Order: sequence, then structure tokens, then C-alpha cells
Amino acid sequence: MSQFLGRQDCIESLRKDLVDLQGAILDVFSRTGPGRFSSWKFPDKLSSNLDMVALLEQYDFVDGEDAFNQHSHIVLLELVIDRLLLLLQSFNAYVEQIRCSHRREQTQQKGCLSVGLVVRNYWSNLVQFDNLKVRACTKTSRNRQTQRHVMRQRQCHLSPPKLAQRVTIADIAYLPSLQKAPSSFCHRIMYPPVLPTTPHAILKLTATM
Repeated sequence: MSQFLGRQDCIESLRKDLVDLQGAILDVFSRTGPGRFSSWKFPDKLSSNLDMVALLEQYDFVDGEDAFNQHSHIVLLELVIDRLLLLLQSFNAYVEQIRCSHRREQTQQKGCLSVGLVVRNYWSNLVQFDNLKVRACTKTSRNRQTQRHVMRQRQCHLSPPKLAQRVTIADIAYLPSLQKAPSSFCHRIMYPPVLPTTPHAILKLTATM
């Protein structure tokens, strides 16, 4: 790897990576606010307070300065580690914020945290957030099913009973078997006779039959 140390293309690639990382960090900060984390490269400073523009201007490729270029290459690699660690810490704070966590020790801690610890904390929070999301989706689905069941029951109770349809002349006209029926037959279908209910009327009807 020593033959690549200080090469111009390597330095330019690291500088572009730092610009992209800083842009992602600022995007997370716009949602969580600047986190108070100690810098991995400069432990006496906060990561969010580093002037990346000045650092990128200071550590650039210079023609004919092999020793300086090698030094710039190493510093840029260290800054990439510093920005990656800050990005993971910011991700962790964002996940905690979404989970409505009340633990503030992580986001308020100024001591330098190791990369392994930051990664483990972030993965743990991400798994817990995924579990909470699954439970929330399941609860929402059950609530919707319950609401649909209640609405169906209400519709069954509130729907009025169906009234019997009355036969009309137009309906009878479409029946092939009744097209030749006499009008008296249709009259009896449309207006059925009213049966007597009193004893005197029943006896009178019997005598006429």
C-alpha cells in the first residue's frame, strides 16, 4: 500500500468522500440537531465544530511535495474515520429520537466513543425500532379489522326491512304463461279478495258457495 500513499488520485478521492459524508451529516443534523460528540481525530474538540472547509483546503495535493502529500493522505484517511463515526452517532441519535427514547446519555456524551461501541449501539437501536414498527403495524391492522366488523354490524342493524313488491300489469305482461290470461285473472292477482272475519259474514259466504 505504500506505493499508493500520497498519490493525487487517492487524495482527490478521499476529499470527495469527505464532502459527501459531510453533506449526509448535515442532512441528519437538520432532523436531530448537532450532536455533542467528541471528535475521533481531535479528541479535544466536538465533531460538529470541526471546520471541514479549512481542513480540506489545508490538506490537498501539492506537486513536488511528496512528504506533505503522504501526510495529507494519512490525515484525510483519519478524517474519513472521524466523519463516519460522527455519521453513525448521528444515525443512532435519529433512531433514538424516532423511538421516542428518554435515554439522553448517548446524545449528550462528550467523551470519545470507540467505533465498535457506536456500531453496536446503533444496531441495537435499529433492531428495537424495527420491532416497534412491526408491532405498530400489527396493531393498526387489527384496529382496522375491528372497525370494519363494527361497521358491518351497524349496517345490518340499521338497514330497513325489504318491502314486498306489488305485482303490476307491466310485470304480468312479461310472463309468457300469463300473456293469454283474461283480465279478470289479472284483476284477482292484483287485488285479491278480502276474506270475511266475522261469524255472520262467514256463514253468508258459505251459503253462497
